[in-house]
Amino acid sequence: MQEPELSVISPVMNIENRICDVLNTLKEDTKGFSVEFLIIDRGSKDKTMQMALRFLRQNQLNGYVMQESGGNISQTLNAGIQYANGTYITFVFPQRIYQSYLEEFLKKAKETNAEFLFGCKRQEQLKFADLRSTSSVIKQLTGVDYIECMITHSIIPDAGAVVISNRFLQNHKIWFNENSTYRYGEDFVYKCFLAANHLAQVAVVMQVDDEKSVLLNQNHTSQDIFAPFEEVECLLRTLVFLQKQYNHHEKMIKLFIQQKVPETIMQIVEGLLKQKVKSRAIRSYMHKKGYDRLLIIGPYTPHTLKVKITTWRYFPKFYRFV
Repeated sequence: MQEPELSVISPVMNIENRICDVLNTLKEDTKGFSVEFLIIDRGSKDKTMQMALRFLRQNQLNGYVMQESGGNISQTLNAGIQYANGTYITFVFPQRIYQSYLEEFLKKAKETNAEFLFGCKRQEQLKFADLRSTSSVIKQLTGVDYIECMITHSIIPDAGAVVISNRFLQNHKIWFNENSTYRYGEDFVYKCFLAANHLAQVAVVMQVDDEKSVLLNQNHTSQDIFAPFEEVECLLRTLVFLQKQYNHHEKMIKLFIQQKVPETIMQIVEGLLKQKVKSRAIRSYMHKKGYDRLLIIGPYTPHTLKVKITTWRYFPKFYRFV
């Protein structure tokens, strides 16, 4: 049997009322090329799994419905990679379905033999994305260059809006970090950027389709109000990896330390303040865990972030007004 051009890996859970809509969107977006669907149920309590299986059968779609209950989202995605037979792989998360992009991505993959493909954040990036893949005059950016762009928000490749060579993932043994339930996708994208020899930015502006996306029921069972700081732990693991393997890329490391990490911490602080958590409690927790020492200001720290850190450090009661 000939391998499909694309494996679509979609983790789902408790969306029986919308699973058919999600699969119908995927069916329409993948017309014109061979595809397999890997629908991985994360332990639904409803009929999501049965309805997904029925949809595949009724529409005679190539694919499987599997159950991976008990594991976190990273383990679920890794299971999908292990079972995928497609030449290329993409991940679709029901809560953020992007407007049609797969046809253009696969077309570019065939033209360039790229290992990792991603789209554009803004309209003005389209011209350069096209020129970069066809012109020898335009500077070809490296994976390190793109990571620096990620940190400074010039590009935002989402793990749910990329196309990746299956062989590339297997050869480089790139997986989602199973110790991470926060920022697992970002860590995965970093590793892909750094390992790929052939990257391609596709001239498509990536936009989430709110009508087709599924609003998930956010029933968090954790009683730990400071659980979001797990995001920082994930970033620190990524930083250790970058320092071990790519420490000679000084600018990337400094951007990570002086912008990425402190920016993430301040975003968490703002989220907790909006939940009416007292600033004294937040500061106490941060001091206990050492997160306050990660609020490093340097040449690569944006001015607005410097103001936030300084205000939080010396005038925490006024922080919410910054």
